[in-house]
Amino acid sequence: MMLGGVTMAFPERERRRVIRHETLHTTGCPHEHLRPELVDRLHVQRTLALFTQLGWSDAQTRSNVLTPLNVRSIMGTPTAEEDSLACYQLPGSITKDGKPIIGGTDLTRNDKAF
Repeated sequence: MMLGGVTMAFPERERRRVIRHETLHTTGCPHEHLRPELVDRLHVQRTLALFTQLGWSDAQTRSNVLTPLNVRSIMGTPTAEEDSLACYQLPGSITKDGKPIIGGTDLTRNDKAF
């Protein structure tokens, strides 16, 4: 869980989102944005550049954003759910089609079911 940076200075909505997102990981839920169909939409160099600006190394970005899940390991829904709380919000500036990956702000019905 990556909760070290979360403080009371964060807006309540953002604290809640981050804590719930990290809690999904403790239940075995992987990052939804790592589904192959979402990773395939990302422009590698633009993604690396964006996350470098956020303080991530290329290795961190490749591991946490650009390496797709093995489809055999996916136990949830049959297709990617961009509105899942387990999905990062990724701007259209780093996607090949220019459309953002919206990411989730709260638990979806499927997040809760999982």
